[in-house]
Amino acid sequence: MRADKALFGYNADQVHRYVSSLEAELNLLEERRQAESAAYERTEAELLDEIAALEQGLSELEHMEASLEQWIQRNG
Repeated sequence: MRADKALFGYNADQVHRYVSSLEAELNLLEERRQAESAAYERTEAELLDEIAALEQGLSELEHMEASLEQWIQRNG
């Protein structure tokens, strides 16, 4: 009843349809936000995995370089 008083001078059916359409749009936007958030999290996880793999590869290269330098010092 309070809403009807607040809508004095407006077509209540039109107002309710408008509010319903806004709520539907809000729901769609929330679904899109959740989907984009999930996609962001998947991409972030993939990139973090790539970074970890690159760091591992770098560590292995640094170890190989150190071993090679030691071999050169001993045999060079």
